[in-house]
Amino acid sequence: MIMCIHAARELSVARIGDAGLATELGRSYWVGFCMIQYTFFAAIITRRPPSLLLALLTAGLLISVYGAASFAVQIPRGEVTWRHLGIIDHLIHAGSIDATIDAYFGWPGFFAAFAAFGEATGISLIHVALWAPVWNNALWLLGLAALVSQLTPNRRHIWLTVWIFASVNWIDQDYFSPQAFAFLLYLIILAVMLRLLRADPPVTVLHRLRLARARMRRQDAPAEATTRTDASGRSKEPAAVAAKPDASRSARARGLILVAALAAVMIASHQLTPFALLLAVGALVLVGRSATPRLPLVLLLILAAWLILPASAYLDGHPVAANAGDLAAVADKNLTSRISGSPERLLVLRLRMIVTAAVWLLAAVGLLRRWRAGHRDVSCVALAVAPFVLLPMQSYGGEMLLRVTLYSLPFMAFLAAAALSPPHGWDILHRAHRPIAAALATGLCLVLGAASVGARYGNARFDMFTRGDIAAVQALYDQARPGDVLIAGSHPTPWRYRDYDAHRYLTLQDLCRDPTLTAQGCFHLVHEAVRRSPSGRGLVLVNRANREAIRMQSMLSPDVVAGVEARLGTGPDGRLMLQDADFQLYELRVGRS
Repeated sequence: MIMCIHAARELSVARIGDAGLATELGRSYWVGFCMIQYTFFAAIITRRPPSLLLALLTAGLLISVYGAASFAVQIPRGEVTWRHLGIIDHLIHAGSIDATIDAYFGWPGFFAAFAAFGEATGISLIHVALWAPVWNNALWLLGLAALVSQLTPNRRHIWLTVWIFASVNWIDQDYFSPQAFAFLLYLIILAVMLRLLRADPPVTVLHRLRLARARMRRQDAPAEATTRTDASGRSKEPAAVAAKPDASRSARARGLILVAALAAVMIASHQLTPFALLLAVGALVLVGRSATPRLPLVLLLILAAWLILPASAYLDGHPVAANAGDLAAVADKNLTSRISGSPERLLVLRLRMIVTAAVWLLAAVGLLRRWRAGHRDVSCVALAVAPFVLLPMQSYGGEMLLRVTLYSLPFMAFLAAAALSPPHGWDILHRAHRPIAAALATGLCLVLGAASVGARYGNARFDMFTRGDIAAVQALYDQARPGDVLIAGSHPTPWRYRDYDAHRYLTLQDLCRDPTLTAQGCFHLVHEAVRRSPSGRGLVLVNRANREAIRMQSMLSPDVVAGVEARLGTGPDGRLMLQDADFQLYELRVGRS
């Protein structure tokens, strides 16, 4: 771990190429990474795997992988992180929630909680956001361990599941966000479901329907009617579920209250995860693993109440399932339109697909092994498959496939852990063969883990900000006035952390997304956006991160951007206000009729 931290601290953003952070971390980082992986599997094959050592190795993996960017630059990654800080800043200063501003204010639970945390503790939320990937993953792994312990009592399998999840989670949804908070609640709620609300024995929906029909027949039949029997004398009525003792009923009541409370917090914090939870709970009911078949209805009522009341201001004109059934649109948003860019970026995109496919393949192998060993894993399979129902519902801004992959990953990791273990377990395996099996598992997990680091940090060239990028945005705010429209070159811009509702925020990437537009056409759209602003004034910022994103993603022609900048700098309405090696800041004034 120390080698990994030292290598990350020595990294310069200027050296990062289009292939991302992984290619620039250096030899010492990868030597340390290999040592962490090898030591874990050397410990897991022992007769009594030492829990303390495994926990320390897991912490070392988290810090080495998820803290690499934070050690490299002491600046939070990603534009959205800065936006979330701005929402919290707005709540602190405004003292109230205005759901008409944008979607985030229709689901303010996460932001309100951290606004209170920041005010109460005085801790800088920038530092909290900087290390969010590390502490979010640490919390996720605790929730995952609690969840997996309900699927198997095998300690090795639990540790392997946690390790695989930490090694292959390239999805990068662990930043400072409502998504990360809601995913933690998702894991906890499912753990509670499997612990306190599990049907034992399993009772499927069809069996419950048969029981209901049988009760109706008994109520309608004459009092003296006898139970029908078959030729052998056995009752033909469906078997009832065994009555639970009072202690079990009490535990179920506590479980229901806890699930409803946590679900309410989740529903108030995030748009998408409650739907994933609803599908997961519905899947458990469908396969007969839930002792509370009406729980999905309860969750649906809470969700509907939130959408109708607090979130109605945003949902007016933004339907939840806007693209339901339009598979072509969903596929284009999630896959087709995202597979573009420089050759190195295309390599990173393919690497992400390969890692995901490899984990799913390992999960299939693990499922087959456990099936042959007599483990049916119905709950696990249902929970792994349920999130995919979300895919045809909407594109979620092109990130639905990423979110679905994250929701299913805990259960894919559980099954993949079975694929990395010997077919009959480590204890039965001959002592001389254990190192060989451990070496094979280490090699496979090492390859997948290294590929995941490359996939996770593939955007580092533009989503890791420099001090110059921060200084550019600070200069933008210094020159901005209330009512101005602020326009950046593209989305990787560390802004909106202040003055959240004082300006309209746009990007050239969004305004000029039509590939047939010329520089003149793009400038006209910028001109119109400024003309519609309350002040008739706009500031256009193009910084280093913007230029790199435009070049790497191929979503906007660099020539179009250069043409717009030329018009801004030389036109009668525009002028170059400030420039540095990392940015150019333009002013555009438009007289309104």
